[in-house]
Amino acid sequence: MNVGLVQTYRYPVGSWQWGLPRGFSHDRDPLVTARTELYEELGAQDAEFELLGTMTPDSGMLATRLL
Repeated sequence: MNVGLVQTYRYPVGSWQWGLPRGFSHDRDPLVTARTELYEELGAQDAEFELLGTMTPDSGMLATRLL
């Protein structure tokens, strides 16, 4: 299995951190959003997805769990 990570500067903690590419919903289907974000962030077009579980984003913008 391959995982694409991006390094982003997080101002609240004052350091660079590795994270998973994510964005805001493009569709009700989470796989549509995942494919769109993967293309936008990394330029990848053909990828297989495997649901690993849910997560609670630590961005302070969302309080719900995401697939």
